[in-house]
Amino acid sequence: MTSSALPAPGDRAAPKAAAARLHALPARTEDFASLESGPLLDLARDGNRAAFGVLVERHHRMLAGLIRQRLGPRGPVEDLVQEVFTKALKNLERFDGRSSFATWAGTIALNLATDWQRKQARRRRLAPPSDVEQDTVPDGNASRPPRAAQLREEADLARAAIEKLPVRMRMAVTLRIVEELSYETVAKRLDAPVTTIRTWVSRGLQQVRVALEVIHDQH
Repeated sequence: MTSSALPAPGDRAAPKAAAARLHALPARTEDFASLESGPLLDLARDGNRAAFGVLVERHHRMLAGLIRQRLGPRGPVEDLVQEVFTKALKNLERFDGRSSFATWAGTIALNLATDWQRKQARRRRLAPPSDVEQDTVPDGNASRPPRAAQLREEADLARAAIEKLPVRMRMAVTLRIVEELSYETVAKRLDAPVTTIRTWVSRGLQQVRVALEVIHDQH
């Protein structure tokens, strides 16, 4: 395969012709690894599963981070990530491109995580008294040293502060701080300039610091 068979990244000229050329290539994920989200979405809408596979690879880690940050380590992170991509593939024709694919998929992920939390809360409310008592048995936190309890409280406050951020800012903070990706990689994942990502991360962390100052003032 020659490099001339693929359109240059960011090329918006004759997208249908570019899609037609790519459809003539073997349906392998690696054939589309260098493409930007726009051409990949065009191909995926036309039923090209290899192109959609690239989108899955690029955004899996970010979506898992968002869900894990919302639910904690015990949540069904991988199951929900797979559900995100299943829902995204099913509704791909409805995606109008006004936001990036990352933002759209991230919103789906957060909605699914919220739905899971609500179902769990409803299950606990409807559980028999014996089960409720079992679920509410102290986990030993009361016997932990004061510093350990404070660290746990700080982590909960930081998580809550991140959840209050706008979706794209939350994604930027999650990818940069939680997943430890470079600013350049985050910018590529979210289809935004590096300077914008730096601003989102800076503002997001400032809000987290403000939340943590509250607990520090109380101790």
